[in-house]
Amino acid sequence: MAEEYVCTLDDASLKKAMKELNEDPKERDSAVQTLREWLQQQKWLRTPTDSCFLLAFLRTRKFSQLAARTSVEKYWTIRSENKDWFDDIDPADPKIQAFLKLGVFVLLPGRDKNGQKMMIERPGALDFSLLNKKFTVNDVFRASFCMMDYCMMDENVQVNGMVIFSDMTGFTAKHETVFGLDKMKRSLNVWQNGYPARFKGFHIYNVGPVFEALWGVLKVFMKEKLRKRIVMHSRSLVSVYKDLDMAMLPDEYLPDDYQGPTIGSMDTVCDKMINELIQPEMQARIKALSSCQYGVDLSLKPKDDAPAESFRKLNVD
Repeated sequence: MAEEYVCTLDDASLKKAMKELNEDPKERDSAVQTLREWLQQQKWLRTPTDSCFLLAFLRTRKFSQLAARTSVEKYWTIRSENKDWFDDIDPADPKIQAFLKLGVFVLLPGRDKNGQKMMIERPGALDFSLLNKKFTVNDVFRASFCMMDYCMMDENVQVNGMVIFSDMTGFTAKHETVFGLDKMKRSLNVWQNGYPARFKGFHIYNVGPVFEALWGVLKVFMKEKLRKRIVMHSRSLVSVYKDLDMAMLPDEYLPDDYQGPTIGSMDTVCDKMINELIQPEMQARIKALSSCQYGVDLSLKPKDDAPAESFRKLNVD
């Protein structure tokens, strides 16, 4: 028997889900059950089927059954193809902890005025002296994807989406050399094809010549829809303040005369994020997603697996 689902969407998010994502609260459970039953018939595909997990895919695909099924398939296929990044992830692992404490990737607490979750990316915070001593390059990717699994479990984030703020201060040729173009391209594929996430904006700040050259290559592999949501900012934070909610930014990014609400320093925000990731329920969830109990065996996938009932049921008055 499926678990009893209790919707945790706030009023604003529920209205947005109904308007933008075709979510009908009266049909939500039946939509989840339809997807669940189809997945349970797929012997080649092993996946969680609880409501919160499946709703992430239904919402991202605007409650199209066919699109949601395809999205679940991609999610597990990509994870199975990149086992070095997705197997046996534990947020409490000392290697992942060592990297997270640097604040290279930081999920900011709360949500902005549009209901969106914000993540800050700061490659300049990477301490190369710790690389291969405290953690490896693969641990960097494992930690970032660990945070994405965390975001997937928040229903309000499923509906409102995420905003990425990339502070490229300190990005050098060494970053490009250490991570390598192949890994960066592989990571981009995971981010844009592997997750049921609504990426609403990418704000890239303080770009130098090294990143500009790299970006010229990487953007070719980015979907047009995502490229249109990229905003390049100058070396001044003034343009950033026009697009991002200042109350969401850590103290280090705020002007000295700022008098509004604050989430605290980067260290404080980072500690809060790490603490949330290692809470028993969340830690167990992330560990389960990266365990051998889930994944795909493409050798078992039927060749003629075109799903029936592909389209979302529509109410017609």
